[in-house]
Amino acid sequence: MARVVATRYIQVNGRRVPVKQVKGFMQLVMQGVLEASAEQSRVLAEETRELIIDKLLAAAPDAPGTNTTVGKPPRQGAVRTDIPTTERKPYKQEPLAERTVRNKIQRGEDARKLLATGDYIRGIEVRKFNLPGLGVMWGVGLADRDHEPSGLPLRVLAEILEKGSASARVPARPHWRTAWRNLKRRVREKGLEAQAEGLRRALRQVR
Repeated sequence: MARVVATRYIQVNGRRVPVKQVKGFMQLVMQGVLEASAEQSRVLAEETRELIIDKLLAAAPDAPGTNTTVGKPPRQGAVRTDIPTTERKPYKQEPLAERTVRNKIQRGEDARKLLATGDYIRGIEVRKFNLPGLGVMWGVGLADRDHEPSGLPLRVLAEILEKGSASARVPARPHWRTAWRNLKRRVREKGLEAQAEGLRRALRQVR
């Protein structure tokens, strides 16, 4: 709890008025801003994960004859989402080759783009980071493990899917870049809110 102390007096309209100071007030404000920023980063990361998964699952309608195996993974935390529906529309991506769809169906996999067993989207996680000078922040990324069907590290698989691979004849099907652009814009919009919330938290601790 911060204490208000009178440091000196000044003359105002012939009256002696105390000038007050709150010891450690700026530290309280900064602490409040960091706490508010951490909460906001958690919500933004959760929303970004939801956006990526929504777009992956909506990447294409079920192919004829497919037996869909992939459903939406559960949320990792509370999401106060206000992402517009327009931003959840499927990405414009090249369709899968007919042979690829046929092979996926024969293996009992989901025949939609970027989906097979669901292991890839289950690897999209919201994680906590401790940043020097910024405290706890949250971000969305990929689990540090291999993709079960292919054996590739999830980060490598994501890069191939995102940027494409000429040698493997895989066209680029970006699904992270749009989400990151959305996240950066929303972080800018939320910055002033975090500052205001930090000030409110500091004022509540002044007595």
